[in-house]
Amino acid sequence: MTKAIRIRRHGGVEELQSVDVALPELAPDEVRVRHTAIGVNFSDVNVRRGGFYPNHEPSFPLGLGNEAAGIVESVGSQVSEFRPGDRVGYAGMRGQFYEDTGAYAQMRNVPAQRLVRIPDGVSDQQAAAVLLKGATASLIINRVHTPGAVVEAPRRDGHWNGRVASEGGNRQEHRMRSRHPVSRNEFCP
Repeated sequence: MTKAIRIRRHGGVEELQSVDVALPELAPDEVRVRHTAIGVNFSDVNVRRGGFYPNHEPSFPLGLGNEAAGIVESVGSQVSEFRPGDRVGYAGMRGQFYEDTGAYAQMRNVPAQRLVRIPDGVSDQQAAAVLLKGATASLIINRVHTPGAVVEAPRRDGHWNGRVASEGGNRQEHRMRSRHPVSRNEFCP
């Protein structure tokens, strides 16, 4: 058994419940990760509230969270690139970011293909905090951004963000401002 945060219906922070969860046996391509740090994202708030479900109804109880870092506890029979004791991180599982969530847990089975090793000099907290955000920033800058366009992204204080590195190490200025101010209380009670 492991502890995990689940919701039984959409709503506010009062819906977050700590529950005991039995992890299934590892699939041949999975790794069991004991979380040491969990990333918290505004998308988790939206999932809890009931947003982000185009043509998809989640089943309850529902776990929250898309990214975490931790220590490999065990590996499936087809996994050769990771060993117990390795420090790893991940962002997302197999589908859309609102599907197969559940990183708010002490341990989780994760497909090996979703894991990255955490290099020396990077803390577990740093790894858990940056993976999804880094992937999102890379997508915006390298695939969505049109030169000269204004890129809008959420930011708590509503101020303009400064410079963001783009592909190839060049620096481009991207003005970003919040459409939806976020309260710290939206994440945790």
